Amino acid sequence: MPVRALAFASLFAASAVLGVAPVLRPTPAAAAAPKVAIIVGPVGGMTDGYRNSANRVANAAVAAGATVAKAYSPRATWARVRAAVDGANIVVYFGHGNGYPNPYTSGYEYTDRVNGFGLNRTTKNGDSDNWSTTMVYCGEKAFLGTLTASDGVAQRTYCKGALNPAPGFTMVYAQAHYAPGFGERYQKSDPKTTLTQARQRVKNYSTPTLKLGGGGYFATAYGDAHEIVRRLLMQPDATYRGTFKAGDGYAASNLDKTAHADVAGASVWVQRTIIPGFHFGDPDYWYAFAGDPGRRIGGTSN
Repeated sequence: MPVRALAFASLFAASAVLGVAPVLRPTPAAAAAPKVAIIVGPVGGMTDGYRNSANRVANAAVAAGATVAKAYSPRATWARVRAAVDGANIVVYFGHGNGYPNPYTSGYEYTDRVNGFGLNRTTKNGDSDNWSTTMVYCGEKAFLGTLTASDGVAQRTYCKGALNPAPGFTMVYAQAHYAPGFGERYQKSDPKTTLTQARQRVKNYSTPTLKLGGGGYFATAYGDAHEIVRRLLMQPDATYRGTFKAGDGYAASNLDKTAHADVAGASVWVQRTIIPGFHFGDPDYWYAFAGDPGRRIGGTSN
């Protein structure tokens, strides 16, 4: 008799002797696999490269046991993004960024269109990234579902309905202007990002994530989003602090920590480092975190 069958026979025999019916407990159902939503907005001729990077994230997520929902340009409309993000434990975005402060908005933070995603208005225009005709910036108010009649027509038309990720989700901005704090430098004479600007950008960009109940916000320009996602999935007992420090761009000597002005108990971490070939080899703010650094990825604090 096989060992397993023998064990069960012994159990029933012992129960018969004692006159007690055996209690057979069902095997607990396996925990649901975590969900990773991956979004690629339209960025013109660079979109193929972003899709390739996004697929690296997808492969890493699947290898770590997660399910993956994709919304890639030219089909990355707000409706499809909302469907992908619904219930997601991790949300990863590649695409155009629109953060504040920036050179274009004359000192005013338009929260209908900043601190969010640049997406396709419809599925009919390929990867065209013309912000006034084929792309729409769905910003902080779109994330939170608080757009009003005084906000942009494009936002009210193409960014309807709030996002609904899983409680405690993590946002990863894998490639988006301003998201880790850096600015625009197309010529060496262009001004460098100040520490104040970097702090503001990360604070602003992370606000909708944290107000949606997110546990943490990462932004990187190091091309390591797949590694960040792998760590988030494989090390749920790690803290955000530890996960951030394991990133390719971490530099302890340059780390700047401030309290998050819009979310109680959260911090903003920025750092000024160098990526060879970026911004003429000058340092900028390429890697950042916001949230409770002591919170465990799985949801508890330490």
